[in-house]
Amino acid sequence: FFSGQSMALALVPEDSDFRTISLQDPTVALGRNLASGITDPNVSRNHASLEVKEDHVVVTAQGMNAPMLVHGDDVCIMEKGQTQVLKVGGAIVLLQTGKYKYTLVKGPVEPAPEAPLRRRSSLIEPQPYEEEKDGHKRPRAEPAPTVEAVCPPAKKAKRTHDPTDIRPLCRYGVDCYRHDKRHFEEFRHPHLPTTTSEQDMAEECSDDEAPDDADGGACPP
Repeated sequence: FFSGQSMALALVPEDSDFRTISLQDPTVALGRNLASGITDPNVSRNHASLEVKEDHVVVTAQGMNAPMLVHGDDVCIMEKGQTQVLKVGGAIVLLQTGKYKYTLVKGPVEPAPEAPLRRRSSLIEPQPYEEEKDGHKRPRAEPAPTVEAVCPPAKKAKRTHDPTDIRPLCRYGVDCYRHDKRHFEEFRHPHLPTTTSEQDMAEECSDDEAPDDADGGACPP
């Protein structure tokens, strides 16, 4: 009769300021929560637990202010922990002052819309966007460049020995401070970065800056 629809129980509030509570789950907590829209502190968050059956609901009082069940002229004031059956057409009143009255009805329920199919992301090509939890998309942030990419480390100049250079090594090595041209012409100094630096240093010094020494660069006192 109802094409594409199913029958389900629901609690319809007497006050239109509150929401109709669908009872499609096997158990439902009725009280001060988002489902009902009730914010009154006199109503517990789990004021009454509902066990949903095919044509009735089993109500268990949980809050300090126990609810009432109304079937016509028959009114049942419940106590905490007590269990009663609420039939279709009956009502549950959360506070004994008569406030927050819900009537149990049974009617057709529209099927939930199917979620749209999402295209699967490629495992090889990165997507140009990132999807947030709320469904919105924002551009994917580019990774920050590394220090090595912005400022690559300078390459150190490697000194290579010229096999045609037959000059003997200066026996004083890095401790040698002879700067006369003849000394650099007669002895090699491997600790200098390059041969050009060695020649430049020799050109900056005069021949008479220090006495000659043929024994490998003796440094005068």
